[in-house]
Amino acid sequence: MFLKRVKARFSQLSYRLALTYLLFFIPCYLITFGIFYAWTSDFLQTRDRDLIESRMGQYQEIVEREGIVGLKKIYFDTKMRSGSSRYLIQLYDLKGNDLFLHMSEELNKEFSNIDFQLKKSLDLKNDSWFYLESKDHDEDAVEVKTVLLANDLRLNVGASTEERDELLEKFQVIFLTIFIPLLISSIICSILIAQKFLKPISNLSGLIKKIKDGNLSQRAVVPKFKDELHELATAFNDMLSQIEFLIEAMKDTLDNVAHDLRTPIARVRLAAELALKSESPEQLKIAAEESVENLDVILNMIQTIMTMSGLNSKTLQLKKEHFYALHIIEEVVDLYLFVAEEKQITISIECSDSIQVFADRFMIRQALANLIDNAIKYSSTNTHISIVCYEEDQRIIFLIKDQGTGISSDDTPRIWERLYRGDKSRSEKGFGLGLSLVKIFIESNDGNVSLESTSDKGSVFKFSLPND
Repeated sequence: MFLKRVKARFSQLSYRLALTYLLFFIPCYLITFGIFYAWTSDFLQTRDRDLIESRMGQYQEIVEREGIVGLKKIYFDTKMRSGSSRYLIQLYDLKGNDLFLHMSEELNKEFSNIDFQLKKSLDLKNDSWFYLESKDHDEDAVEVKTVLLANDLRLNVGASTEERDELLEKFQVIFLTIFIPLLISSIICSILIAQKFLKPISNLSGLIKKIKDGNLSQRAVVPKFKDELHELATAFNDMLSQIEFLIEAMKDTLDNVAHDLRTPIARVRLAAELALKSESPEQLKIAAEESVENLDVILNMIQTIMTMSGLNSKTLQLKKEHFYALHIIEEVVDLYLFVAEEKQITISIECSDSIQVFADRFMIRQALANLIDNAIKYSSTNTHISIVCYEEDQRIIFLIKDQGTGISSDDTPRIWERLYRGDKSRSEKGFGLGLSLVKIFIESNDGNVSLESTSDKGSVFKFSLPND
């Protein structure tokens, strides 16, 4: 049971982050302690050796000038002034005969075979260091330096390392005294900090569970600090808003598609029923033609919706190329010229034959066709449609101006929506996909499209494309 609880705890990201922090913190703390410990030990050893060398130089000068008598005199004078002497001093000849040996009573009690250990210096080079081992097997209890004198004598001067060892032991105690509370507080603080920073993510997790139940009105709490979590919560809320909008749009689309498909499907069914009841070949031919015509309408609508979906999801590949703007305008105008003449509508083109566009030729042609078709469809007889194309700031601007019924201010914001049809367009044939298709085609080619319209006076559709 305990192991299950521990496992459950460490399955949480906050605890794993805290553990990761500790796995980083503990080695860093130990390395830092090791560096400071080594530095402190080296500093203390250097300090002790400097003191020993200072004494060594003083005693060496006395021995070479005044001999053993002078060494004894300065040693005992120092001892009288300080009350004690922490130094070990030995003077002997190269045959190993002691001429002078003195150490404190404390050192004398701690060491056995002191003479034997000091004889190790006979085999050492001049200015060498060695250690004496105490009775309790402290191998470096006394640090000693040996020097060869000019008159075939050898001088050893040493000092106890007990003070140094005590300081280092205190250093270790301080380390443990600090480390244990610091480790415990670090564990607690790291868990609390991790939980605090991960709280927005935890909130998002709870929010996602609510969204799974179908409640799309929920929104994530955005942190005050504008950090990565703030950006995450903001992006998540934007995504929720977009999803909510898309779902509503999908519902509307399905409703509109179902409504608009009902008529051609009903006509196909009616034509088929009439054909089944009739034995006239002529009637069968008419029914077949009407069915094909209505099925073409259905297929065209489905193909248009699929094209728009492909562009929205960026799964449809564009075939961009350079082409002359005037050529594509003239191609589209030629297609609608007969329809315009039937309504006594004149069409004029203002475009230089040197202006080139870099875009998907088919999409731009279709966008122009939809705009010109709308301009003719919603214009009265004896009116004029103007198509203007010019270059501005390294972009190609297209204007389609008509003198038609215009678009009301209420409908203007929604004309680019898929399957939306304004009040004035409901009496005309169509599915409400034309302008939304224009917008997608233009924006897929790095362009933008806009509208200026006045009800009952006409509209100006404007879109721009890159020239390279």
